[in-house]
Amino acid sequence: MPDMRRFPFLQCIMIVMLTVAVCHIRMYGYYVLLRFVICGGCGYLAIRAHMRHAIGLTWCLGVLAVIYNPFMKLALGRGLWTIVNIATIAALAYSVRRLKDARETADNVDEEGLNGAE
Repeated sequence: MPDMRRFPFLQCIMIVMLTVAVCHIRMYGYYVLLRFVICGGCGYLAIRAHMRHAIGLTWCLGVLAVIYNPFMKLALGRGLWTIVNIATIAALAYSVRRLKDARETADNVDEEGLNGAE
């Protein structure tokens, strides 16, 4: 049975929400919700990336959290927001792989360290 703790629920939810936003829905409330979810999610993932010493990914996710900040909105046109949304989807997809690799490396080091201490 797969380990569900390792499934990237947060990234998947954010990717689906951004994909819907790329389709140009006309509900303003959805975009407000999107900003809150992406800002908070990217902030959380930036902290996780920092804890795993993924400095480039930390900066990337931190900048995305600032861009999607719901309190100080960036006034970008629809076309530019589409490009930003697609770039964010790519960054989140990369974060799934990068954070998974960092976690597996940390797990292997922990196991080797425990086995070597015996």
